[in-house]
Amino acid sequence: LVLLSLAQKLWHDPQPVFRACMAVALVFGALDGLTATGFSALSGLLGFLPLAEQQMGWALPVAVVLLGMTVRERWQHRLHGN
Repeated sequence: LVLLSLAQKLWHDPQPVFRACMAVALVFGALDGLTATGFSALSGLLGFLPLAEQQMGWALPVAVVLLGMTVRERWQHRLHGN
C-alpha cells in the first residue's frame, strides 16, 4: 500500500489499480494467514508461490496484478485519450 501510494503519479487513474492490487493482497494475505495458523489444506495451495515460507506468498500475485493493471490503464488511456 505504501509503495502504491508513493507511485500513484505513474497512473492517470490510480483507483482501479489500487483496488485490484488491494483485493489480490487481501485474498492471498488471508489465505497465507490461514496457512500460518495451521490449516494444512491450504499449505499445498500456496506452497508453490515464491516467498510462501516467509508468509509473503501474496507478493508475486500482487506484482502480477500490478503489472497487468498498469498495462491495462496505459492501454485505456491511449485508446480514449483521457
